[in-house]
Amino acid sequence: MARFSDDQLIAIAQQFHDLSIMVSQFRLDRIHGGVPLDDPGIVQLLGLQRTLLTKRLVVLLHPSSKRNARGRGSSSCSDHGSHQRGHKRNQNAASGQ
Repeated sequence: MARFSDDQLIAIAQQFHDLSIMVSQFRLDRIHGGVPLDDPGIVQLLGLQRTLLTKRLVVLLHPSSKRNARGRGSSSCSDHGSHQRGHKRNQNAASGQ
């Protein structure tokens, strides 16, 4: 099995996180554009987003790493404000606002 340094694992996890945010934003843009929530493409994008986030956790919890998901703080997103706005839009879309 390959050995990764903590910095390498964190970089990989960050890439999964960033991809997940991009998928989430694309999905939200499509929903705001009128695509229904039960559209197969929207559902597939949600699955992809969840998979990317799961892989991020797997990387952070990798046995060769001394760090874990809690060791990085509440968020590793480089643009936390944008990330939070995305969550707010997602909540508003789900509630019909």
